[in-house]
Amino acid sequence: QAIYSALNRMNPKYKKVIELFYLQEMSYKEIQRELNIPQATIKVRLNRARHLLRSQIKKSKTFSDRLNLSA
Repeated sequence: QAIYSALNRMNPKYKKVIELFYLQEMSYKEIQRELNIPQATIKVRLNRARHLLRSQIKKSKTFSDRLNLSA
């Protein structure tokens, strides 16, 4: 749930490479053909997207923990 929520808030260029790489299990080469961008760009976007996902999930967990403490 938290992953999909974070994905929906993500910049579309990062979301797209995450979807193609992880959900559609495409290779770098296949993504390159699909998006018409260099493989180096794909790797950078995947790395940034992973970082953003981790950060968003961590923030949402911290927020939900705070909500549970006050209940």
